[in-house]
Amino acid sequence: MYHNEPGKSRHWAASLNQLSPGARYCAMLPIRLPGGPLHIRRRAMPITIPTPIPVPRVLVLEDEELILVDIESTLAEAHYEVRSAATAKQALALLDGQAFDVAVLDVGLRSGKSLAVADALLKRAIPFIFSTGSSDPIPVEFAAVPVIMKPFAGMELLSLVGSVLAPR
Repeated sequence: MYHNEPGKSRHWAASLNQLSPGARYCAMLPIRLPGGPLHIRRRAMPITIPTPIPVPRVLVLEDEELILVDIESTLAEAHYEVRSAATAKQALALLDGQAFDVAVLDVGLRSGKSLAVADALLKRAIPFIFSTGSSDPIPVEFAAVPVIMKPFAGMELLSLVGSVLAPR
């Protein structure tokens, strides 16, 4: 394909990764004439490469490695971009360096509770979900935060993450 914008020079794109979103291109298509060799002809119809849809970024705070791998793979298969942390300190460092659309926080970590991360998420207006395997009550200031009980199915997690993202 080559770039076909008025007033700009043409340039060839060897692969789809080299195409610019929103730019117009003309396709070079192989055409086999009856009884003849294969020819490459320029197609008159212009092609516009769509702008990619942004992928939601999810912060996952979980200290149990098997559960973390399960959550990461479930979200990644659903086309979420996942960043994970095993401690509240690591999660806070990720929050300072990157933007997130939603978070999934394990309430009871071996290193303590994840409430400091929850406070930081509230201050940044980032929606989040608590995950817990305990029947201990969630602090009153987080009563409106959705809670998913472990063990949970992947579809249950995806449904809850989608519903938390929907109002945004």
